[in-house]
Amino acid sequence: MASSSRYIIRAGVQGRERLRILARVMLPATLELHRRAGLQSTGRTPC
Repeated sequence: MASSSRYIIRAGVQGRERLRILARVMLPATLELHRRAGLQSTGRTPC
């Protein structure tokens, strides 16, 4: 892997957008998993 100080998605802008869409789609399930695990929200806005 390249330098750990930088992360580059190889698919470029299209790859980044695909990951953002997946993150939005998976957000409800992720939040439910965190709730069940007893994890607290960081207050950070997702996506």
